[in-house]
Amino acid sequence: MTMANTTRREAAGSATFNRIYPLPNQPHVPGRNARPSADNPACRAAKVAPTRTVAANWDANTCYLFGFDLYDAGFFWEAHEVWEPVWMGCSPNSPERHLLQGLIQTTNACLKILMQRRHAVERLTAMAVTCFANAQVNEESVMGLVPSKEVVLLKKFQVDVTALPPGDELEDTLRMRPRFRLAPQIM
Repeated sequence: MTMANTTRREAAGSATFNRIYPLPNQPHVPGRNARPSADNPACRAAKVAPTRTVAANWDANTCYLFGFDLYDAGFFWEAHEVWEPVWMGCSPNSPERHLLQGLIQTTNACLKILMQRRHAVERLTAMAVTCFANAQVNEESVMGLVPSKEVVLLKKFQVDVTALPPGDELEDTLRMRPRFRLAPQIM
C-alpha cells in the first residue's frame, strides 16, 4: 500500500495522515508573506472537498485528513482553508459541524500567535473550547476525535497562553498547542 492510499484508519496515532497532497513550500502568515496562489496544495485540496460532509466517512475525507497534516506541520492558514469547505458541508448544528468549527478556531488561534495578536488568541481559543463542548455526544468519537478530550487540551493551552507575561513572544506557545490524534474507526 502506498502512502497516498493510506487512510486515517491505518495511520491512527501517526503524525502523517494523508499525503495525497504535498505540503506547501511555506506557511502563509497574513502580513508577512503573499497569499498563496491557486496552485498551492491547500487551495487545490479545498476546491475538491465534498459538497456534503458525512461524519461516518471521515476517514475517507481527504480534505479533512489533509487538514491534520497541515496543522501538525504548522500550516495554520492552509489547514483553515482546507477545513472550511468540510465544515460548510456539515449538517447545521450537528456535532461534526461544531467539531470542525473548533478545529478551524484552533488553527486560527495558532495563526494569530504567529501574528503576535494575543487577545485574538485568547478569544479564539475560548471559542474553540465552546465549539468542542457543543460537539460532545457523551464520550463518543465524532469524526475520529473525542470532543471532551479536545476541550481538556484546549483549556490547558488557554492557561499556557494567558500565563505568559505581556510582551513575551507568543510563538513559544505553539509547541504547547493541542495535538489532535484521531482514533481508528471501529469496523
